[in-house]
Amino acid sequence: MSRPGRGRRGIVILVVLALVILGGGAAVDALARNVVERRASEALMAEVSTDAPLDVSIGGWPFLGLLVTDRVDSVRIVGHDVGLPHDGRTITLASVDATATGVQHPRDFARAKADRLDVTGVMTWSDLSREIGIEVAYGGDGRLQATQRIEILGVGFDAVFSAVPGVDAETQRFTLTDPMAAVGPLTTTAGLLDRLVDQVADAIPLPDLKGVTYRSSMATEAGLQVVLVGEDVSLESLR
Repeated sequence: MSRPGRGRRGIVILVVLALVILGGGAAVDALARNVVERRASEALMAEVSTDAPLDVSIGGWPFLGLLVTDRVDSVRIVGHDVGLPHDGRTITLASVDATATGVQHPRDFARAKADRLDVTGVMTWSDLSREIGIEVAYGGDGRLQATQRIEILGVGFDAVFSAVPGVDAETQRFTLTDPMAAVGPLTTTAGLLDRLVDQVADAIPLPDLKGVTYRSSMATEAGLQVVLVGEDVSLESLR
């Protein structure tokens, strides 16, 4: 025999779905979607350090169908000035754009999984410079430019070089390739350019996030951009 409470809940679900599917229920569906999106934004703001509201968009129609299927087509989260914890400190990303598709068990975070997760994050050059203790900037043509003060034979120089950022798919480490030195001691001092390039590349961390891998990194006017992709991702593991 079914329990009365469960039976009533099932009837409510069917009635609401009927309203949505039969036409005039679009407003009901939109209202429920807006409420959930707002609450999801508030919950996520508690997980990360940001004063700006996060834009949460839930894809799929009818939205209330998730009460039956326990699945939504997609969830997209866009945020600005988002602080993320890393090694006991907070790293600020100027922008984060994450889209999870094929989200199962969206109402139970401990069991929630996404068929695929795509994330793009950007850190401004000024924030990155403070983070690694080396002055970096956009060098044009998709290149990162770094400036370091060095001393050769007792004489100080501003060593400036540019390189193309990337990610080693196997080691998941940040890379700098095709280095080019500005006119100065780097053009004549054997091995110095390579050492400085390695120093800058090693200083830029790529935090380990379970279930997702770094696919690329790009220098843009806005800052250093990284792209991550994961498949069959447990959302709980990303906390």
